[in-house]
Amino acid sequence: MATDLAEFLGAALGFNLLFHMPLIWGAVLTGLATFVIRALDRHGFRPLEGLITSMVGVIALAYIIETVLDRPDWRLIVHHALVPSFAGPESILLAAGILGATVMPHVIFLHSALAQGRIVVREPEQLRRLYRLELLDVAIAMGVAGLVNAAMSIMAASTFHREGLTHVATIEEAYQTLTPLLGPAASWIFAISLLASGLSSATVGTMSGQVTSFVANLIVALNLYLLLRTAMGR
Repeated sequence: MATDLAEFLGAALGFNLLFHMPLIWGAVLTGLATFVIRALDRHGFRPLEGLITSMVGVIALAYIIETVLDRPDWRLIVHHALVPSFAGPESILLAAGILGATVMPHVIFLHSALAQGRIVVREPEQLRRLYRLELLDVAIAMGVAGLVNAAMSIMAASTFHREGLTHVATIEEAYQTLTPLLGPAASWIFAISLLASGLSSATVGTMSGQVTSFVANLIVALNLYLLLRTAMGR
């Protein structure tokens, strides 16, 4: 719930920034949109997957455009991509935060649950092939997520840190500051990417909650069963 709250708020802020509506109405629209997206499950997993993939594509495209507009120092980026370095405790906390934003535990549960019922095989050779394909699937998903997070960090560093704007601490401040720095298109692109990110993440977070709630209830039931057996044995 705590993770989904941040994702839900991101979509509500996206509605707020794009359409200048009160945040409460942005939250209501986010809730309705999440229910509508989840309803696509009735038509199989392909439509829902296609929509989530499209929103991730919008996010990636938005940050590619903003990174191009920002014209970062690519030589420096390539150097530090190959030779990482830390600049004090804050940089370590930032790196841990980026890792946590890319590899999220609840999504790992969701991916495992979705993959189980997708293709059911019994033969050992087919199981090995399915396992290799799953590894490729995870590698591609984590790679794309890592690149999007890297693009966010590059854009923020090149836009704000380079200009000495270290006081920017909220999404609203970032949105307002992008216009004078990169032009009016940059703030709109930022708001669109925020909305797409919030809606896709809120949907995935809701789906993860359904999976993890089932897992949690199963664990509680198993523990109760074991306790009862232990008590009856005594």
